[in-house]
Amino acid sequence: MTEADVDGWNRSEDVAHNQSLDRAVLTDGGEDVSGGSTADRGGSNSDASPSDAVLPDDLPASKDKFLVWLTECWQCGERTPVVWPKGGHLDGPIGGVLAEHDTPVERVYSKTMGKRVWGNVCQHCDSYQGNFFVQQEAVKLNPPSAECPECGEAHDWRPDQGMGGAFDQGWITCPEYGGEIPVSDPRQ
Repeated sequence: MTEADVDGWNRSEDVAHNQSLDRAVLTDGGEDVSGGSTADRGGSNSDASPSDAVLPDDLPASKDKFLVWLTECWQCGERTPVVWPKGGHLDGPIGGVLAEHDTPVERVYSKTMGKRVWGNVCQHCDSYQGNFFVQQEAVKLNPPSAECPECGEAHDWRPDQGMGGAFDQGWITCPEYGGEIPVSDPRQ
């Protein structure tokens, strides 16, 4: 992928990085999380979505099954594209499929896991971006829904930032209940 390909993503210098994903670019129709369009970010008004720049046309899976966004590389600080399956995990058969095509996904060694995994690599310095961190960004960009034990309706789920996160616990906000309710990870 060339620098021109990444620039074709309609990115701008003020788009937030890992610490603030409120303006990250998604595959869904060129919309960002804050609701602005690509034109609002000073980009092209073409109908191409960011996934078109990263996910090839011959990919044997629907592009709408993936999130694609730019993240800041932990190693070099450059912005680099990452891909994550919606509602799934990259380190499985889909990682192998993505790696067979021209995507940022490769077979890499994870020091945390102590084994080789499918993961996103920086397009500038080839550093593995860490599946845990990329998955956390994906949950922020596309939160799963969980059924509320109080009202029975579905609300956006977010992982617990403390010890509960280690045990697949998280929170939903229920307007009817008037507060936060702890619930298990609906993806499990």
